[in-house]
Amino acid sequence: MIKAIMVDREQKLLFLTKKYFSNKKIHVKTASSVTKALYFLNNSCPDVLIIDIVLSFGEGENFIENLQHDIKLKHIPTIFLTARGLTEDRIKGYKSGCNIYLSKPFDPEELESIIINIVEKTKLSSYWMSASYTIIRQCKNVLHLKKIKQLNFNPKIALTPKEKIVLVNILGKRSTCEIAIKLGTTERHIEQYITRILDKTMRKDTTELYDIPWYKLL
Repeated sequence: MIKAIMVDREQKLLFLTKKYFSNKKIHVKTASSVTKALYFLNNSCPDVLIIDIVLSFGEGENFIENLQHDIKLKHIPTIFLTARGLTEDRIKGYKSGCNIYLSKPFDPEELESIIINIVEKTKLSSYWMSASYTIIRQCKNVLHLKKIKQLNFNPKIALTPKEKIVLVNILGKRSTCEIAIKLGTTERHIEQYITRILDKTMRKDTTELYDIPWYKLL
């Protein structure tokens, strides 16, 4: 169920709009003043806010601008319902923070479509933002681990000439079989070299060898 708050000075419009959405999957709370709208917002956060910017004493525009400075409410998508149709008024509305500008009189079906569309886009945007933060956090963790591994690298590690040759081939992503054939020995001997290299570098497996700055050693 989508939750919406509609703020407008026209009581008849509020009544008809609420009646239209009464059997829809959109629950609309109506308020004829900014004060009542703030009361609703303080008690529950809606999925979308529908507001007439031409409220008494220009409260509408100030109301939206104030929402943009509230960390808990600024993410709420806003639809402006207004009789203003001038381009400069629309620009002012967008600059004040609205997402959609719908002129009166409007078709309630159009408003319904706009609400569903804007809420779905907002949820999708929130999902991808959350996913992006997760990916960034995971990348930071990986980089942190790599940094720790590099800090633990001991440049005084002494590899034998044969171990260095084996290491170069490992970094070249050759298999133990390929290395054994190239060096004219057995895979068992190559595995023994690899074990000694891992012991000296304090690594668990060969994949961790790529994190070491070998240019300082070879």
